[in-house]
Amino acid sequence: MIFLLLIPALLLVYYYYRQTVPEISKTGRFLLFTLRALAVIILLILLFNPILNFSRGVVNKPIFVFLTDNSYSMELTVEMQTKFAFLQQYREKLEPEIRRNDYLIKHLFFADGLEGSRTATNLTKSLQDLAKQVNLQHLEQIVLLSDGWFNDEHLDIVNRLDIPISTIHPTYEQDEFDVGINTIFYNPTVYTEDENLLIVDLFAENYQGEAEVSLFIADTLVDKQVVDFGQENLQQKTFSHVFDAAGLYPIRSVVDTPEDEHNLQNNVYPGAVRVLDKRSGVYILTDNLNWEVKFLNNALRKDERKDVRVFRSHQGTVYSGRDTVLFRDIFPEHLQMLIIVNNGNLSLSAPQLELLDRFLSNMGGLLYVGNPLPELEDVLGVRGTTIAQTFRSTLNLTPESRKYQTMANINSGRIPTIDYLYVEPLLQSEILAKMNNDEQSAAIVYNEYKQGRVLSLTFYNLWRWQLRGEGEEYNEFITNVASWLSNPTDTNFIAMSDKNSYFLGETVQIRLTAYDETLSIHYGLNPKLSLYDSSENKIKEEFMIFDSRY
Repeated sequence: MIFLLLIPALLLVYYYYRQTVPEISKTGRFLLFTLRALAVIILLILLFNPILNFSRGVVNKPIFVFLTDNSYSMELTVEMQTKFAFLQQYREKLEPEIRRNDYLIKHLFFADGLEGSRTATNLTKSLQDLAKQVNLQHLEQIVLLSDGWFNDEHLDIVNRLDIPISTIHPTYEQDEFDVGINTIFYNPTVYTEDENLLIVDLFAENYQGEAEVSLFIADTLVDKQVVDFGQENLQQKTFSHVFDAAGLYPIRSVVDTPEDEHNLQNNVYPGAVRVLDKRSGVYILTDNLNWEVKFLNNALRKDERKDVRVFRSHQGTVYSGRDTVLFRDIFPEHLQMLIIVNNGNLSLSAPQLELLDRFLSNMGGLLYVGNPLPELEDVLGVRGTTIAQTFRSTLNLTPESRKYQTMANINSGRIPTIDYLYVEPLLQSEILAKMNNDEQSAAIVYNEYKQGRVLSLTFYNLWRWQLRGEGEEYNEFITNVASWLSNPTDTNFIAMSDKNSYFLGETVQIRLTAYDETLSIHYGLNPKLSLYDSSENKIKEEFMIFDSRY
């Protein structure tokens, strides 16, 4: 149609430009004719919108992918050959049949992605790389050749791809023997002087001889027993142990065989035991038997495992009730915490100071309430001032207090006004609370002296706190302070793995159990794990994930 109109249009253009007024040259007329003709041709093309069609037939064969794991774990031997070679035998049997069905076959290798690092196996990343290389519309099926040691947290991508994935899981008989530990049954919280049982659950495969199982506590061998797998391949051995001191103890059980064992990864099983004192002494020394002492005594006696006694010092003589006692009687062997309440009339002699110093050097705890003694300046971490008068105000916790669970659980807004003294904290001490005054003077000061822990309350009448509600907040605070200052260990966490060796590419799982200063399990942490190589170079750093099972 367009060509039929094009001929008369060109004739019409020629008619108008064969003669011009005024007359122009022949070359000029030809140029005008050419331009007008092109304009008419373009106009006609736009009006009629011609379409140019081109078609070609292309046949796309369906794609069949063999996805083969080539991580380092595939180099382990099975029936005298590697896993990789073992699975390739099955691929070679399948491939001729697939070719007869006119499939386009692709061989791809994966580990940490396609052609990625061989140190880990990440199927999700590998399938994502596959989607970039192969047209998924033509992908008919995937055959996965792997030992199944994946590092993926989940495999949701398999459902999203909506492509059949076949796996080859050949069975084979393992003729190498293996002896290991399934688990250890034990109470994670025990008390000193009690007999504690730890049951080690063991297994043996293709082995009927004897093995030796050992129990280590804090890297010290405490017992060793022989286990006979001649009749049963599942055995249990019971160990008994009495802890002498409170603290946090790592434990582990190890099994050894007289023959060389190929797989040693399950021969060690670790754990941790929290040991509390069965009977710990908490004594109170004061210059005045007042309400402060009464409610301290009441709060501490709520724990039946604590031996709580009150002593009064008057003019250098120490009294227990109406009976006089020697000052050294305040420091029995089971004493873990001493509370000193000084209303302004207490004084300590040089021999008495020496006994207190020795007590703190042996990991004792000290809670000091009231007017600080000049001779205890280094112990308390605070010194008194020339202002002897007491003032009244409320207190506020400092940011430094948040690292101690004992202080983090306090609602300072519920503590009533207290009578405080002006003190000067020393540089080595930590200020956990300040008075709500213009000077922001120190109210609660924590100090570590030699091997002991010292907490100073530079005020009086905290007992008024227990009048709020049922007094549980006050009682809980005093109890937590006693547990904190009585804690004889500096280790507040145990990190462990359930294996002592790993294959290349295998996921390493590390479990962390953390405790606060009172040796209670600490759930509010966000621990960061750093990994270093043999040259102390940091190779990885990430935050650990909370698991409610532990």
